[in-house]
Amino acid sequence: MFRSLSVFLRRCQPLQTNVRNNASFEIFHGTPKCKENSAVSVVLFGFAGSPIHQLEKMSSVYTELGYRTLYCTLPMKFTFSYDIENIKKCAEEVVLAVKKENISEVVCHSLSNNGGVLYQHFSQMAVSEPGLTIKGAVFDSSPGPIGIQNIQKYINISSINKFRPSRQTPVFLPMHLFGVNMANRVPLTQTLSEIVYQLKFFKNNWKRNKHVPWVGAYMTEQERQSWPLLFIYSKNDKLLPWRYVEEVIRVQTLTGRPVLSKLFDKSGPAGHVAHLKYHPTEYKEVVQKLLLLIIIDISDRATSTTTSSCSK
Repeated sequence: MFRSLSVFLRRCQPLQTNVRNNASFEIFHGTPKCKENSAVSVVLFGFAGSPIHQLEKMSSVYTELGYRTLYCTLPMKFTFSYDIENIKKCAEEVVLAVKKENISEVVCHSLSNNGGVLYQHFSQMAVSEPGLTIKGAVFDSSPGPIGIQNIQKYINISSINKFRPSRQTPVFLPMHLFGVNMANRVPLTQTLSEIVYQLKFFKNNWKRNKHVPWVGAYMTEQERQSWPLLFIYSKNDKLLPWRYVEEVIRVQTLTGRPVLSKLFDKSGPAGHVAHLKYHPTEYKEVVQKLLLLIIIDISDRATSTTTSSCSK
């Protein structure tokens, strides 16, 4: 069974992508050439400042396996100014795009915390949307913390990843923005202007939205769904404490849901959202492992439904 599924998943070639414009938030589409494409589609959420060609590479991982994709990047100014209202509007746009394409089953693939934040709000909308089901989720270099656990990147403090502060602090968000822009090689002058913009709106946004958990806290404290998860991360990640991801994996495994993971010792010099570039074969293999798990689950459910129907 695994062999036949694997042959099917490998033989499809992707078509060119089409673009859907919507102000500053764009949703792109990737369509597989294979006629036997899966009923499941993949929604990809890009990292902060992600150029579209980066998401196209990630989309190709799935279109080459026979899956339709939708992919988009949440504007980072919404993420780092904690503009939850506009983040939710972007999530609503994704829901509308999925419905417009008559997609009923999706796998979410999030890159870094920026992608994780959009996943957080999209998934909450999806569970209450009739006819839309999340079948699985991939986290690449995500989710991470917003508070004191970030010091794990610099100091190895035992068990701090298990510390759950009752209140989240916004102190580290400007540092997050600075770190992300440095990783993206954004000029310092532009970074400083973006931090000024962030601080201009952040105070009021935080006052309104401080009760909304950051994606790391959301995944450890709130999400208790049944769809399988896959975490891809590395020990040399300069932006994400890998031990924090280990804690998220531990917590989610205890809920009883299927949880897969792939930890690399090193993914390039920075280790952040670089796993596909430096470990393409292993990356695709672990993604395919999750997809096969989902396909088998769908097949088992269909068989169960047919058996139940025939016995009546």
